[in-house]
Amino acid sequence: MRVFKHQELLLPKEKQYYLWVFICLLMIMLFQFFLYPKIVRIRLNMNLSSTFRTQIKSYENKITQAMLEKIKMKKKMQELDELFKSRKNPVMEFNGFLANQRGSFHLKNISTGQKIVNKHINEYPIYFEFYDDPIGLAWFISNLTAFTFPVEVTSIEIDTLSHQEIFAKIQVLVIEKRGENSGR
Repeated sequence: MRVFKHQELLLPKEKQYYLWVFICLLMIMLFQFFLYPKIVRIRLNMNLSSTFRTQIKSYENKITQAMLEKIKMKKKMQELDELFKSRKNPVMEFNGFLANQRGSFHLKNISTGQKIVNKHINEYPIYFEFYDDPIGLAWFISNLTAFTFPVEVTSIEIDTLSHQEIFAKIQVLVIEKRGENSGR
């Protein structure tokens, strides 16, 4: 019995080394199989969160750019309002002329900030839309001669909505001699 106690139960001492190597390799394989996907998932989540951070920063930059553009537009509108406060401004006078006319007008765009300047003449292009019957359009164009500044119709696009109603996009050029109110 004494001899049995001193003998190795599982393997002899020389062979136990192989057992420990096998157990270590098995542990490494189990680690790779069970824990490695979790580590990869954590790294992937960290990468995704950093990309979301960059996207959030880009959206914040876009929002700040839009706010700055809005502030610039407000400043431009204030400059235009200050420009139009004088009574001899042809565009303001033309707007008053439109308000007194028959028909329903919708002023689309006024490009007064980009007026065409020749040597002695300022030209203001004005775009507007016209909703009325054909007789109203003819009456309006004939009344352009009553305006105090010279007005030149540069383009008219007409679409018929029905037999009695038309839609027209009209572009006129209001001409002002520099330094004076030149009536006809």
